[in-house]
Amino acid sequence: MVASSTNSITFSWWLNDDVEGQRFIAKCRKKTGGDNISEELDIVEGKQQTHMIGYLSSNTAYLIGVYIGSVAYLPEVEFKTKAKRM
Repeated sequence: MVASSTNSITFSWWLNDDVEGQRFIAKCRKKTGGDNISEELDIVEGKQQTHMIGYLSSNTAYLIGVYIGSVAYLPEVEFKTKAKRM
């Protein structure tokens, strides 16, 4: 997972054989509370998946997890978007 800009995050993960065909959702929330973003993830062919979540505030800590419905598939990970340069 990497902060790819001041307002986006890009993350990669591996798809297990036993969950193929499931609908995955990324849930992103500010660490301090407030904004919550949920996005259905487009699954591509192959095991490695890469996704970007945009429209985030700069220089802000977030928690993101990947879910199948309401069940966590990947635990939440903390990241911080890049600060705007002056």
